[in-house]
Amino acid sequence: MTVKTVGIRHAGTSKNAGTPTSDSATGGQLCVGIDVAEIKRIAALPERYPDQIGSIFTDRELAQARSAPHPDETYAVCFAAKEAVGKALGTGLAGIDWTDIEAYVRPGHLEVILSGRAQQRAAADNIRAWVGSWCRIGHAVLVCVVGN
Repeated sequence: MTVKTVGIRHAGTSKNAGTPTSDSATGGQLCVGIDVAEIKRIAALPERYPDQIGSIFTDRELAQARSAPHPDETYAVCFAAKEAVGKALGTGLAGIDWTDIEAYVRPGHLEVILSGRAQQRAAADNIRAWVGSWCRIGHAVLVCVVGN
């Protein structure tokens, strides 16, 4: 399976792609990030890299996945949420620890919590709130996050 990813910095009417614009309703920026992750590939990470998994997933994400009815799917959603937030911030995950972005997964809903450098980067762009959603598509999950 080939997985492609998409990142959109904002959803305004600016003529310059990637240039954030102000959302007149909130005064802040609107940014969108989308990611698709293959469930099988991401679910293999904890077993393949047991000593490094704590640098990718937070303790809360690991516990959530282990107790979920579909652990593999939960790992994939958490992973894709991190990638999607990096895209929404317009910088990817460069300079951000993976664990600075935490996902709380429920059926059809996604809560995203930022800390550390991810939170600092979002605050610098006046992004204070995040909403997210996800769905399963065959052997993959699609995650979309919007920051405002």
